[in-house]
Amino acid sequence: MTAVKKMRTCRACGQEKPTSDFYKDKRTKDGTQSKCKPCFCEAQARYIKKQDPAVRSAKNAKYGRAHRLRKSYNISTQDFSDMLMRQGGKCAICGREGTLCVDHDHITGAVRGLLCRGCNTGIGGLGDSVANLMAAVEYLRRSP
Repeated sequence: MTAVKKMRTCRACGQEKPTSDFYKDKRTKDGTQSKCKPCFCEAQARYIKKQDPAVRSAKNAKYGRAHRLRKSYNISTQDFSDMLMRQGGKCAICGREGTLCVDHDHITGAVRGLLCRGCNTGIGGLGDSVANLMAAVEYLRRSP
């Protein structure tokens, strides 16, 4: 017995196509978008091209960062700026200036401060463990 393919008419090009030629969309009755995949991609490309690149870039930078800080660490861009000012724009461990990462406790989620990538990676690599950090300090002291 052969399976019957469900068909749908694309709202953009007017062609009848199998539903597999449409992206999924849980919000619709049949579970697919109203435009076929090629028409959808073409519409997206036109939309993006129509936007001013400078505005789009600034908007992505501003709202992307704010969203990431809020979602990942539950802090605002103002909270980040305040921490940066309190630390003098430097890493809380080594004092390097430059791009700083938000350091947080992986168990509680509490933000501890801002660290350079090297210090943040080092602490993370040691499993956020004081015991592992102390063992690393002892190791470095023993080394010639």
